[in-house]
Amino acid sequence: MASDGLPHQVLGRLRLDGSLPAAWVEAYPVQARLAARMVAHDPTARPSCGEILGELLEEGLWVRPTPAAVESIVGHLQKEVAGLKVRLQTRDAEVAALRSLLDASGIPHDHIPTDTHTVGREDGSSDE
Repeated sequence: MASDGLPHQVLGRLRLDGSLPAAWVEAYPVQARLAARMVAHDPTARPSCGEILGELLEEGLWVRPTPAAVESIVGHLQKEVAGLKVRLQTRDAEVAALRSLLDASGIPHDHIPTDTHTVGREDGSSDE
């Protein structure tokens, strides 16, 4: 496989034109097809995580995790989400402070878009 290129070269070609070395496609047809779809230039053509997992399950290339493994993964992701929410709240507070400074200085800022990702939005809605 040395003639197929270094991993970064292979990934570069995959991203550029969707091609993989013929030996890879022959050895791993399902993975090659998925990889090409995952880097599609049109984001709507890219498979969702569920579609990827479904196809891998269907082809027998992925084994369902144990309940304990799922719990561990979910726990980790919940911690990650909590940390990201704190970061967003901090950034939202910084943005609010900067907007107040602009207001106090008489500098217009209506042309600057407001955050659409805010965790605690003024209208009471949230991303949760």
